[in-house]
Amino acid sequence: MSQLQTDTIHINFKRYSLYSYPLEQYWQLHNNKPPLFSTTSGNNRGYRAEWLIENYKLYLIKFWGEALLFPGYKVYDIYDLFPNHPNRVFAEWYTGSLSVGIGQRGESLLIEQYEIKADICNGIITNLAMHDMV
Repeated sequence: MSQLQTDTIHINFKRYSLYSYPLEQYWQLHNNKPPLFSTTSGNNRGYRAEWLIENYKLYLIKFWGEALLFPGYKVYDIYDLFPNHPNRVFAEWYTGSLSVGIGQRGESLLIEQYEIKADICNGIITNLAMHDMV
């Protein structure tokens, strides 16, 4: 079994694992999720996304998705989802909390010691707090 692939998020020029999935809310609102699938057990969503918090706003900055479409295979990127925003997309659709893991890499595992919780309303960060996980 493969290790679970999470989304990633950049906060203050550092990259972290993101354990929330803001794109799922976008697809629920717009009912336009592509027929994504994965060839590995570590990515059961069929996609990975990369996010950025900048100036108290949440942005989607990268997207990789796979779909099996007759007669072949398609790889999606951010341009396929948001053709008018090929570099980054302000996540104005997202309201909820993000869970971000912070830790140190052990022998072969990431040992998370802290969690950042970001409360977001229409893509704008309203609260950012760090919690001890040990």
